[in-house]
Amino acid sequence: MAASVVLTVGLTVSALPSAAADASQLSRKEKATATGKDQPHEDLTPAEREVIDVTMAPRDWEALGKKKATRAGNTLPAPRSAPGSDISPEAGARQDEEAGLQHPGHIAQPSDYDEDAAEEWPDSDEDDEGARAPSGGLGKSPVQSLSKQCLAESQAKTKHGNIFHRFLFCRDSKVRFRYFTPTPYGKFYRGKVDATQRTVSQASKGKNGIRFHRAYTQFVAGSISYSFRLPIDQVRAEYIKLGSRSTCQQGPRVCDVSGSGFQGQEIKDWKRERPWRSQWFYQDITNKPGTSKGRDQLVYHKWRVEWTTWGTLFPIVPLRRHVSEYRQLRCHTVYNKYGSSEAQDGCAFSEKPLMMPYSLSNSETKEAVEHIEQAVTMPDTTYPLSAPPGTDNPPRKEIPGVWGVGPRAPLHRLQIMDPRRAANESHKDQACEQRGRYAKTGIPPAKQPGSGQDCDEYPFQSTLEGASNREWDFSVKAIKSDHNQKAGGALGKFFTKNVVLPWDDNLLAPANERFWVHFVR
Repeated sequence: MAASVVLTVGLTVSALPSAAADASQLSRKEKATATGKDQPHEDLTPAEREVIDVTMAPRDWEALGKKKATRAGNTLPAPRSAPGSDISPEAGARQDEEAGLQHPGHIAQPSDYDEDAAEEWPDSDEDDEGARAPSGGLGKSPVQSLSKQCLAESQAKTKHGNIFHRFLFCRDSKVRFRYFTPTPYGKFYRGKVDATQRTVSQASKGKNGIRFHRAYTQFVAGSISYSFRLPIDQVRAEYIKLGSRSTCQQGPRVCDVSGSGFQGQEIKDWKRERPWRSQWFYQDITNKPGTSKGRDQLVYHKWRVEWTTWGTLFPIVPLRRHVSEYRQLRCHTVYNKYGSSEAQDGCAFSEKPLMMPYSLSNSETKEAVEHIEQAVTMPDTTYPLSAPPGTDNPPRKEIPGVWGVGPRAPLHRLQIMDPRRAANESHKDQACEQRGRYAKTGIPPAKQPGSGQDCDEYPFQSTLEGASNREWDFSVKAIKSDHNQKAGGALGKFFTKNVVLPWDDNLLAPANERFWVHFVR
C-alpha cells in the first residue's frame, strides 16, 4: 500500500467581508461541512495521511492567475539552518544497521555485478541531446532505467523509501493539501489538491574532487487532481504552486545544500506531460571532509526532503511543510584503491546492508557457492576439523558471513597489501596440505586438490575473518579451479562496484565497512 501524507500548511490571516459572502451562499448543513465539522477525511484514515491546511484570505484567491506566473524555477527562500551535532563513524554505523536491517530495500542479484549489466552513471543525460552532465557523472535528471526499477518496488511507496542500491534512493509520497478561508462561521473549506511527490537521489561515485549526492524532486504529472467547492476556485487552483527542497540535519559545517529554497511550479505546469529529462528540479547536498575521521575521511550526514504549497502572489507565512524521514549517507575519500595515490571521492546510502549475491543454481560457480553453504550450515563437516579425530566432544565450529544463516556476523574487507591477507593464505595452505598446525586436522591426502582443482577457503582470504582470524573458524575444500576463479572474480567486482572500504585499524569495529554473503536461488 502506498504511503500517504496529507499536508496541512497553516496561514493566519484576518477574515475579510467577502469571505462571508462566499459562506452566505450555503445552507445550514453546508455551513457545517464548510467549517470542517464533518470534513473531509471521507476517504482517509488517520494512519494513512496527515493534513496540511492552507488558510488564505479571499483577496489571495482573487489574485491567483491575475498576474503572469513567474518562471517555473521560482523558489521560496530557505530559513536559517539549524545547528546539529556531528555523527561519528561509530554512531553512524550503528544507525546504518538499525535502519538498514529494517529496510534493506532492493536485494542485489548476481547480474548486478556482471560487467555488462552494471550501469554506471552516464557522462550525459541519456535523452538530453548529448549535453554534458555536471561533475560526478550526475545529470539534470536521474538515470531513467534504474530510477523506474527503484520506483516500481513496493518499498518506494513506504515512508522510509527504497534504497535500491548503495548509490540510488527513491520514494513516492501521496500528498493532500486542503485550503480554507476564515469566515464569521469558522474556516470555510474551499477545496483540496491531491498529488504524488516523487524523490530520486543519486550519490556521486567518481574522481570529481567533491563528495555529494543529488536529490531530484517532482510532483508526478498524472497524479495531480483537485476539487474545489466554488467554480471560480476550480479555475484559480491551477495557479497554486507545489514545491520541494532538500535539507541537511547537521548544517553547513558538515554539509551544504545548493539552491536551498523550495523549488516548484504551478499546478498547470506540473500537470503537463513532458520528457523524463525536463520533469525534475534538483539540489546537490555536498559533504565536507573537514570533520572526517579515519584513513578514508569518513563523514556521516542525514538528509531529507520537505514539501509545501504557496501562491505566485501570496507567500505562506509562517511556512509550515511536511518533511520526509531522514536518510543517512556516508561520504569518503579513498586514496588507496589498487595502490593508487589518486583520490576517489564519493558518497553512499550506507544504511543498506551490503550483500554479495551468489547463486546456488549458477553452473559456473556452483562448487564454490556450495562450499560456502556447507561451511556455514554444516561447519563441523568441513576441514580443518575443530580437534584431531577421536577427540571426545570436540568444540563446534562457527563460521560467519552469510546473511540470515549461522552466526550472522558480517565480513570485513582487507586492503590488498594488508599482511593479514598473507597470514590467511598461509593458514589456508597448511590446512589444505595437512601440515604445520593443521597436520592432524587438515584435509586428508585422498581429499586434497587434484588436477584441475583449487583449494578453496571460506571466509574469503581477502577478509578480516579469514583463516588466520582467532575469533572464527574457517573451511577449506577442493573444488574446480574455474569455479573458484569465477566466484573470486565476482567478489572483486562486488568490492569495486559498491566501493567497499577496507578495514581501518584506526576506527572502532562498528565504524568499519561490513558485508554479508547472500544466497540467491
